Amino acid sequence: MLLHTVFLVLILASSSLSAEKFFWDLNLPRNHLPFVFGHHKEVAKSCVQDSRCPYKDLVDDKTNQCWGYEDNCDRKQSYSKEEPKGCGSQQVKNDFWFRADFGFVTNIQQELKDIAICLPKDTDDSSLTCSRKHKPENDRFKSDIFEKGMIGGHCTLDSELLNKQGQHAYPLQSWYSELQNYTNLSFRPLHDDHGSNCDVIIEKPTVLMKLDSGINLYHHFCDFFNLYLSQHVNNSWFDTDIQIVMWDTSSLGYFDIATAAWNAFTDHPIIKLQDWKGKRVCLKDAMFPLLPRMRGGLYYNTYIPNGCVGSSMFRAFSEHFLHRMGVTQNDIATENSTKIRVTLLERGKPEDEHVFRKIKNQDELIEVMKEFPDFEIKVVQYKWKDISFVEQLKITHNSDIFIGMHGAGLIHFLFLPDWAVAFELYNCDDERCYRDLARLRGLDYITWEKPKPIPSDQGKHKRYGDHMKFWNWSFDPNEFRTLIRNARALLLVDPRVQKRMKQINEKNSQHVEL
Repeated sequence: MLLHTVFLVLILASSSLSAEKFFWDLNLPRNHLPFVFGHHKEVAKSCVQDSRCPYKDLVDDKTNQCWGYEDNCDRKQSYSKEEPKGCGSQQVKNDFWFRADFGFVTNIQQELKDIAICLPKDTDDSSLTCSRKHKPENDRFKSDIFEKGMIGGHCTLDSELLNKQGQHAYPLQSWYSELQNYTNLSFRPLHDDHGSNCDVIIEKPTVLMKLDSGINLYHHFCDFFNLYLSQHVNNSWFDTDIQIVMWDTSSLGYFDIATAAWNAFTDHPIIKLQDWKGKRVCLKDAMFPLLPRMRGGLYYNTYIPNGCVGSSMFRAFSEHFLHRMGVTQNDIATENSTKIRVTLLERGKPEDEHVFRKIKNQDELIEVMKEFPDFEIKVVQYKWKDISFVEQLKITHNSDIFIGMHGAGLIHFLFLPDWAVAFELYNCDDERCYRDLARLRGLDYITWEKPKPIPSDQGKHKRYGDHMKFWNWSFDPNEFRTLIRNARALLLVDPRVQKRMKQINEKNSQHVEL
């Protein structure tokens, strides 16, 4: 359904930052706070001067810690100082930094300076800046939703520069189709006639999002990751008092199996574009974020230089998201065992005929794992109807070895602890997808290599039966034993695991003595 009468007037002015509000509403991992204060030095100064500021142990008036992408940021003082590793050369390391780490933010911010399409005429005027980082047309993302005069702001428009952005005008790669008719308005919507030009006025910072598939966690987390990345680009302090709008021009529903994930970004219900049908809408502070399938974007189309492991940006996202979801490592005080926590993610039971990439001899592989006395084995199915997304995250984040077949469920690699081993049992010849995700997250990764597992149920899927992703598989127990032994060895040499086990043993010894 086309929204011919929707009139979006974008006022992209920067919101003022209240230091007092900042202090009390900040909800971030504690290890992120010094970098947020270092980025927002005016807030750091206010904290030093304000006796009520609860973060005085993390900040002083000379705070110089930074994320890594800021001007004059000393990498030795940055969140990114430890990553990546294993690159082999400084050239490869630099390439990784700008393609897959916070250097990516530097590139986008520079493009925003270079592509200033509509410049404000006055302090309270609109502005429009773009980045070029750019599926067939479908009803969800109509390219002709706005005609001339139906979207715009009070600013000096560079029409020629705007038109140059249309080289890759695909729905989930670019905002060009939506903004190609952006207009220089002759009036100031929120000021002239006291805003009488607007049927709806949104005062909160507003994020307008075109979403990838909500029923596939791998694709859906492209949405969430790029929203977080956009907040860095936008110099945000990650406030949750923002309004998110789902940009969907269709009358279709949007099925979302991770609705709880929005709580990491906003305190308010998601608005659908359809809710504004027939209205003239004025947005005081709006952002069109980076899109999930941009050319050269993150993480769907990321090219990762060979060798490098560990993007500080992906680690920051993982920590940020888990903190907002209230997910933590089990407290050492509650742990009674030093056993290695092994989680096997199963895709379905034998009777689930419509589920593929199942492990046909799963019971055999479980028996192999039981040979290791220091393993604590958990077999789970992450069915959204049976187990909440937050509960899934808690299981994942408290796993030391996480095993699963190729599939969207392996997005959970993002939320494993830093020391964990990501074990993609079989990649179905899609070699880079989850291997690269594990590398970006900084994890050790292993997968099946040879002998090739034994397929079954070929041709059973009516449409894709000739593709190995729609078969089921059996695995040689001896080779599995070798791989799981290798995973265990990788884990036990990690100093963080050794420290954790030592703390548990010391706690247990004290308990026995008492």
